[in-house]
Amino acid sequence: MNIFLRDPRLCPVCGYPLQRPASDCDICPSCGTQFGYSDSGRTHEQLRNIWMQEGMNWHSQVHQVPRGWNPELQMIEAGFKVDRPYSLYLQTNGSITAVTESNEPTFTTEQELQERYALSV
Repeated sequence: MNIFLRDPRLCPVCGYPLQRPASDCDICPSCGTQFGYSDSGRTHEQLRNIWMQEGMNWHSQVHQVPRGWNPELQMIEAGFKVDRPYSLYLQTNGSITAVTESNEPTFTTEQELQERYALSV
């Protein structure tokens, strides 16, 4: 079920809970979409894909990142599909390695994994 049918206050790009339904000139503090401008020539799905490809970083310089903010969880809770750009492998020595499609390790410790993707393993 699409959660937007229940709560139009969620950002249609990243799923962040806004104070009111997105309207022209509003800017989502999470993904940085400026409604009526950023989405004038692109769909919300295209903007979402761009934000994801750029690392799903917190956009706002005014609003602090909410404590415990996790962009992947935010997107999943909003009903969006989240494809991770990596695969996780548990090594025999107990470390975790994340490998991209090019088969290059991107990080190797649980701490690096948590810092990079704000995930718990």
